[in-house]
Amino acid sequence: MRSYSRPFWFCLPAVAILLTSCAAGRVGGGTYVNETKGFAVQLPSEVWDREIGSEPDLLLRHRSRYAGMLVHATCDQTLLHRPLEIAARHLFFGIKEREILRHDRRTDNQGEAVEMVLKGELGGQKLLLHGYTLKGPGCVYDLVLFASPEAYAEANREFESLVRQFRLVQEEKR
Repeated sequence: MRSYSRPFWFCLPAVAILLTSCAAGRVGGGTYVNETKGFAVQLPSEVWDREIGSEPDLLLRHRSRYAGMLVHATCDQTLLHRPLEIAARHLFFGIKEREILRHDRRTDNQGEAVEMVLKGELGGQKLLLHGYTLKGPGCVYDLVLFASPEAYAEANREFESLVRQFRLVQEEKR
């Protein structure tokens, strides 16, 4: 039985609404694939439930901890031409009392990325957030963990694994 705090789970839709979805993906062999938006990601352990019909492309909620993850792609030419730091800002709109704990930029075989860790408050709930924004060919990809401070360390281990297993996939037409 779930024992979620109402204020915390109220935050999930607020974070999710910051992103919009145009296409549904599919799950096969423990991997979520969205060919239209050109990405695939290995799903975390079975203690994470996938929310169907959610606004981001992929929204996961932990069954017992106050934690969630989301993966979303925005395939908008306007966003692609913005500096990466500007494109990443929308992830944290609405977060009050923000304190940035880490802000790094990196480039790897997937593309350019910005990583941010911050603490703040949303809907009266204290949160720690860990986000990656990656600029790929044709889309900007956001991967975000949001968790209560008590749940963050363990949830972040699974989030880091999800980030490491995120990959861009080819699609003829996007």
